[in-house]
Amino acid sequence: MTAAYETGTFFGRVWCANIGRPNLVTLGEGQLVDITSKAVPTMRDLLDLDDPVAHLRSAQGWVI
Repeated sequence: MTAAYETGTFFGRVWCANIGRPNLVTLGEGQLVDITSKAVPTMRDLLDLDDPVAHLRSAQGWVI
């Protein structure tokens, strides 16, 4: 049986003190990646997408 953390899609918010707001992040391959973008700057914007999981899996970002 494969563990959920190996196959699941995980996302959340991380507070960024240097900019004073939370950023969207996803967890993949043991790395926390900031995927905040102009197109999807907030959790609300992410969840309003037709396919948020597809966005999470294809989003580019940088490792925190």
